[in-house]
Amino acid sequence: MKIADFDFELNFEPYLLAEIGLNHNGSLDLAKKMIDAAKESGAHGVKFQSFFAKNLVLETEPAFEIFNKLCLSIDEHKLLYDHCEQQQIHFLSTPFSLDWVTVLNEIGVPAFKVASGDMDYYDLIEKITETKKPLIISSGMASESEIEHLMKQGFLTNYECILLHCISNYPPKLEDCHIRYIQTLDKKYKNMIGISDHSAGIAVSLGAVALGARFIEKHFTLDKNLEGPDQKMSMDPKEFKELAQATKDLSKALGSFQKPQIKDEIPMRKIARRGLYLLDNISKGSILDNSNSKFVRPFNGISSSQIRLNQKSHKWIGSDKKLLKSEDIIELNS
Repeated sequence: MKIADFDFELNFEPYLLAEIGLNHNGSLDLAKKMIDAAKESGAHGVKFQSFFAKNLVLETEPAFEIFNKLCLSIDEHKLLYDHCEQQQIHFLSTPFSLDWVTVLNEIGVPAFKVASGDMDYYDLIEKITETKKPLIISSGMASESEIEHLMKQGFLTNYECILLHCISNYPPKLEDCHIRYIQTLDKKYKNMIGISDHSAGIAVSLGAVALGARFIEKHFTLDKNLEGPDQKMSMDPKEFKELAQATKDLSKALGSFQKPQIKDEIPMRKIARRGLYLLDNISKGSILDNSNSKFVRPFNGISSSQIRLNQKSHKWIGSDKKLLKSEDIIELNS
């Protein structure tokens, strides 16, 4: 699976999506600065929200005016897409209506993101699948049965889809994050699994990566003190850069499910392991015990797991106390 030039089969580190969302406050200039900062901070992509307020919320609702002043025009979307192309960062967006799916597809987004609130808006999701582009779905507020019902839909059969574990609080309590559920999703569905993380800090995201998440979405802002509902729970550039470096380091450290021989451990093995050494008072034919021999560093080829002192099980039959060889020791019948 690919999102633009990011190939999940070739990248061990997770895809990092900086959710600018509504943090641009309706300002194209601020949106561009956030794109630049996200790129500098290590994000692979940025994400906006595409809507016309009248198609999202009733005009009689208090939220209508907030959304109405924060929506970006189609032309502004195109300008932001072009800016992302110049900065070599992916431009993604969440469409909140069917017509925005068409617009975003024509602009050239490499993938679509479905918000948690719309994970049961099947008309929208099916419309997105018609584009044949990768789909990312957040599962905040959803029950297990709702997730299962969605993933069984015919329009998602064999479709390139990333399912994100999500808790739709801003921020959630740590005890409400339940990131082990990522493993449940990974076992239950053949889709790639990730997390839309609204928690403070990087601990939950790192835990998610350790548990198998291949995609991380975090809200992003230039300044937590800016006006807006999501600013304070968003990551600033310094925090996002810390997350980006930490996920790279963790991805390297996760390694294999097997225990391979580590080349750099081989010299340490000889230094740190014990070998059998004979004391001066030993005579040929003696039974090896703590009075005439000892196991100390460095390792000399005779392992303490093979010969047990004070067990009357081995005899020394050699002649050179300083140059001990394994053939100089014989095992006695018990």
